[in-house]
This record gives sequence, structure tokens and C-alpha cells, in this order.
Amino acid sequence: KNGALKWEKQLNRNKRFRDLDSDILVENNFLYVLGYDDAAYCLRAATGETVWKAEKGGGGYGSFLTTKNRLYFPTTSGEFVAINKETGQRIWSYNLKEGIATSASFFKGLLVFGESQGSLLFVDARNGKPISSFAPGRGLLATPTVDETTQSIFFISGESNLYHLKAGWTSQ
Repeated sequence: KNGALKWEKQLNRNKRFRDLDSDILVENNFLYVLGYDDAAYCLRAATGETVWKAEKGGGGYGSFLTTKNRLYFPTTSGEFVAINKETGQRIWSYNLKEGIATSASFFKGLLVFGESQGSLLFVDARNGKPISSFAPGRGLLATPTVDETTQSIFFISGESNLYHLKAGWTSQ
């Protein structure tokens, strides 16, 4: 009401990189944030109290992608991980082959994200298994945009080319 500071919290105490480069996710009175080379955190929005700290997944950057009980994010250690939103426990991880991951978008139960030096990847959100990929040359740095209505994926490659892919599959 008066603009006074309600609480303040020092999270990342590493000597190398102390920054927090993620967007903050606010959901159900909790804050989710990533320390760049540290950990993922869940804090109580009202008090700043740490609910959990997920160090095993490593730190990250960019934006969380969320479902009912999971958080998905790219790490600074070359992985893309899924963790339990309530406990911070790792569910699965996908090791990138070429660089670090962009933030992700959902497409029909898949995570769509890019490798900084590699391909656009389609990974099963349930288990982290790779489904497909597309190599545009020189990687991706920006989050792919998905239009599920038209089954379109839009992204910009490291060569500054704008791509529009029609994505779809048939069941076997």
C-alpha cells in the first residue's frame, strides 16, 4: 500500500556467477526462480521463505514452462530438465549435444526447444525422450513460437533466418 519493501532474499551465493537470469514464475502463492549456475528455487510469495532448492538440476536461465505438477527449464550445464513442482525432485533430464537449450514451448504433448549450436528439438514432455529434430544450421538462441491451431512452429536460426515449419505426425 505504501511502497515499502516487504521482503528481500539473497539466493545465489556462488563466487562465479550470482545472477538470476530467469523470468520469475508466480503460481498459487509461490515464486519459482533460477540461479544462473546455482539451482532452481521455490519461495513463498508472501514471506520469501524457501520451500525447496533443487541443486541437482543445476541453475538455469530463461523461462520456466509449467504443467499441473512439473516445471521444465534449460540449464547452464547443457541439459533440459523436468522437476516436480511441489518437491523440486528431478523427474528426467535431456542432455544436449550441441550447446545450451533455449526456453521451450509446448506442442501436442511435446517440448519444442532449440540448441544454441544445433537443432530444433521435439522431446516428449512425459519422459524426456527425443521424438524428432530439424537442423537449420548454426543453432537457435530464441524460444520457438508454437501455433497449435495451424500446427506451425516459428523460430529464428543463428544465421538470422526466420523459419516456419508445419509440424504433425500420424500414429502407427
